Amino acid sequence: MTDLSSKNAKMNSLLNRKRKVDMGAQPAVEASPGPSQITESAEVVDRKEPKLEQEERRKAADALLRESKRAKERAEMVGPQGW
Repeated sequence: MTDLSSKNAKMNSLLNRKRKVDMGAQPAVEASPGPSQITESAEVVDRKEPKLEQEERRKAADALLRESKRAKERAEMVGPQGW
């Protein structure tokens, strides 16, 4: 019986903490990686960053152009209402 009540108490505590984090009242606690993981991941990011950044910029520009083209066509077809 005590195991069940202690399990329920822990579960309620966890759910309450999760609700607080979701509401923004309490910052989420994130586990920090060890020092060896940080240095390895930093080296990999440095090598790939310029290429990824250019690719992201290109994709964002394409998305903006595509959306503006759709908006223009929609405005010509429907008028100022938009839909």
